[in-house]
Amino acid sequence: MAVTDLAENELSSNCNATAVLCFRFLTHPIVTNEIHLLPVTWFQSISLQVAFAGQLYSQFNHSDTYIGCILDPGDYFNNISIVNDTEHCRDICRDEMEPFASIDSSNTCWCGHGDFQYGFVDETNCPILNGSKIGNGYYKAIHRTFYKHCGPVDDLLTNGSAVHVYKPHNDTDVYPYLSKVHFECDPGFELPSNIPDMEIECLQSNQWSLFPYNCTIIQCPSFTVHNGVVNFTSMEYQSTATVTCMEGFWTIAGLSSVNVHCRADKTWSQIPHCSASRGRYIKIHGGKSRLSTGIHVDGMVRSETDCAAQCTFNSNCTGANFNWNNTGPVGGSCRVFEDGYSVNDLQAAADMVYFQVLD
Repeated sequence: MAVTDLAENELSSNCNATAVLCFRFLTHPIVTNEIHLLPVTWFQSISLQVAFAGQLYSQFNHSDTYIGCILDPGDYFNNISIVNDTEHCRDICRDEMEPFASIDSSNTCWCGHGDFQYGFVDETNCPILNGSKIGNGYYKAIHRTFYKHCGPVDDLLTNGSAVHVYKPHNDTDVYPYLSKVHFECDPGFELPSNIPDMEIECLQSNQWSLFPYNCTIIQCPSFTVHNGVVNFTSMEYQSTATVTCMEGFWTIAGLSSVNVHCRADKTWSQIPHCSASRGRYIKIHGGKSRLSTGIHVDGMVRSETDCAAQCTFNSNCTGANFNWNNTGPVGGSCRVFEDGYSVNDLQAAADMVYFQVLD
């Protein structure tokens, strides 16, 4: 149940049993299960008759502001200005703190408090013009300016986004009062420890409740590398650290330095190691062979992989030819070269592969 303080809404009533007085003491509509009336004084004897005009919240259409074509015999509406359309008129009347708006065939905007009898409704006196109902003489096409819903959620949380929405009523266009939205942080950001998400709620004031926490950027831990120096630009998500091996040491990829990045899971993209044994790469040239000139060692191997392995194990190897012959348990011949290499040394050769060594 929503509760509102009506202590300042003290009303004066009549002193006879037949006259009916109309008060609009709820200046802004509320959603509630109960309204308490507290008599302060009475005339001769205690007697109270009261009626409230309202609507079940579960049946309230938040998307449709049109109420009906209603007779305004008491001139409760004031001529405000010429407007472009009904939405413009609603905005003006809302700024005037009036709960109802109406537009006529001359695009005149009327704003009013609406203390009239709602029973006199005749839709034939409010024709449709440009897709919207308009007033006609004493009849006003009444639109409400008030609403009971909260605004969009897309930009509410910096570095976070909505992942689940609960609405108390099936309204696809707005977030009615009591709607709840669950948020999670974007990749690379986090809530305090052990808090997976946050929830906010649409309040009676048409405002979202405040976020209890903010999404903060994650931090990766510091690390050191033996025989190397680490230079951190930052410890934050997507920041870069440069690992530089000392002279005479290389990474497993044979590099003297390498950049690593802080990832969303609070780990670095890799933790390099600097060692005195420099790594080597093999580049494969399919359908190519190197000319047989130069220093080389011939042998028989089981597969292309074995031929490449023989080259990597040989510190003097600059490349290797593999020729597949499919005879017996031995897959083919492997020629390991131990001298320089030039692109001009390669030639097309079916059923052969050349492995080039890259330091």
